[in-house]
Amino acid sequence: MNRTGWAAVGILGWLALTLISGCATPEERYRVLTIFFDPPPPKQVASLPSAALGESGAGSADQQQNEQAAAWIHDPYEEEDCQDCHQSRYSVEMVEEGAELCWGCHDPDEFSGKIVHGPIEAGKCDSCHHPHESKYPALLLLEETELCMACHDEDTFAPGEQHRDEKGEDCVGCHDPHASDRRYMLKPTVDAL
Repeated sequence: MNRTGWAAVGILGWLALTLISGCATPEERYRVLTIFFDPPPPKQVASLPSAALGESGAGSADQQQNEQAAAWIHDPYEEEDCQDCHQSRYSVEMVEEGAELCWGCHDPDEFSGKIVHGPIEAGKCDSCHHPHESKYPALLLLEETELCMACHDEDTFAPGEQHRDEKGEDCVGCHDPHASDRRYMLKPTVDAL
């Protein structure tokens, strides 16, 4: 075997060890997998409007650092049960499309009502939630209020003391982020606006 052949064997051996070793970080595994799988999914997939994304369209600095400071980790991802969502451990192909993937574990009845949030209706759970890990509760892509305000314009809020006082500080304190039987997706415990 010539020098090039041994170099190739060495590189492939190093890649194999990196993939199977527990020492490899998710970022290292992802970089290696991008060599072999075309096209790899972006690490941060967000269906947020351009106002919420940086100029490059890759997401805000908070989104880009999301993986590094993860405090909330999706159970299948933490337990390395990739095949719960993906065709195989190293596949980017999903076992279901859109929200159908989420309904495999999450009860769809908990996300139904007369009024359903647009991303839920469209099967785009990843518009608000990261599928693997996040530094925000509930695997949100951004801080709760920042996420709501990325799509909802404060000028369109219903008039009332509640909104003048809150100014978007605690959206989910009054509104259900997924679905509701009440106008404005109000929670049952909140007085009507």
